[in-house]
Amino acid sequence: MKRSIAFFVGMVLLLTAVSCANEEPRTEPLEKDNVPVDVTLVLNGDTLDVYTMHYHVREDRVEIPLSAFLQSIGAEYADSPYNAYGTQCYVFQNRRYVFVPDMHLFMLEHEYTAFLKELEEAGQSLSRETTADRGLLPKTERTFPLYEDVVEWAEIWVDSISLMNALRQSGVDITVDYSYSTKTIAVTLP
Repeated sequence: MKRSIAFFVGMVLLLTAVSCANEEPRTEPLEKDNVPVDVTLVLNGDTLDVYTMHYHVREDRVEIPLSAFLQSIGAEYADSPYNAYGTQCYVFQNRRYVFVPDMHLFMLEHEYTAFLKELEEAGQSLSRETTADRGLLPKTERTFPLYEDVVEWAEIWVDSISLMNALRQSGVDITVDYSYSTKTIAVTLP
């Protein structure tokens, strides 16, 4: 009995492996399922080996998950008193950033410190209302780009132009371009 079960399980695994090996790689987005094709992320001419299935390139814009993008191009987690559940601090090009996705807040750490002090002096706390006009990014919809009715709180999705402008405003010399036809995002940093 055990041999029969082992033989059956082995055959199922073998058939699954053969079936997967014979599949053609997908080159176009699945229109019906709305699943994106992998995007290529290029930094200073070198293709990065990073997971990009959560990037979304459209003909008119590219939507980028902020924290994943920062980490892909060299940002690292920073040791900070602000690191807590739902809040991370990153260091990128010698600048420290605080990232609070459910408040749609991305700002330089020293500005975040001043902002928290300002809130404390006014007797207020950090909330979506008090952060509405703060940070480096414009206040865009907090939706997952593929499914407009899904609210995504664990990440900030931003278009490439807004992201490039925000990083430039913070002092980073960066260019972010994309090509819809090749599904490529090209980043240039000094």
